[in-house]
Amino acid sequence: MEYYNEIDKLIEKAIKKYRPIYPASTSIQSRRLDFKSREVILEYNSVILKDKIRIVIEYYLDKVFKQPNKVVFYFKIKENNKEKVIEYKRETTYPVKPIVVEDIIEHCLERLEDKLIYEENKIIEKEIVKQFEEIGLPVDYIEIRDPSEIDVGIHLYEDDYINFRGYIDYNGKFVIEKVEIECVEETTKDIALKKIIPKLVEIITIFKLLA
Repeated sequence: MEYYNEIDKLIEKAIKKYRPIYPASTSIQSRRLDFKSREVILEYNSVILKDKIRIVIEYYLDKVFKQPNKVVFYFKIKENNKEKVIEYKRETTYPVKPIVVEDIIEHCLERLEDKLIYEENKIIEKEIVKQFEEIGLPVDYIEIRDPSEIDVGIHLYEDDYINFRGYIDYNGKFVIEKVEIECVEETTKDIALKKIIPKLVEIITIFKLLA
């Protein structure tokens, strides 16, 4: 629908301007709760960002959609005591009914949340790739279910992979919580001990030093 497309453009501009915002941490213990729950982040953004965008949307709707697009006059000739009297009624019509306008606002705010998640994921992915590339490890895949639950896979040795599960800390850095090694049948214990485990220890050590 034309209306939605126009408002989508406004939402995209607003997101680029305001960006996803992370709330300030109050203590080390609360950092993960404060920063890593997408629900908390979106709720925080809704106070700052959604209200601003709602104002933009409502202004746009008032300016464009609520303007009368035509005024109709109805004329009727009545005979009153044999005199002809012209009566008329004026009606103003609007291109969109108020209830439809509210639906459009709600629809656009739903889209806003989706776009926020998409934009936030792009920022997170970029930071994770940069973090791994700094220690010479190209990232094979990133799966973000929530900023507090992220899987990062790297191709370590031939057909063997390591999956790091972790979260984004208050500095925007990926913190490793769990490591899973996925090896093919051909990978022997000797290869794992000589090639994979030492590299894994090195990676975790570097991450701890950089944290």
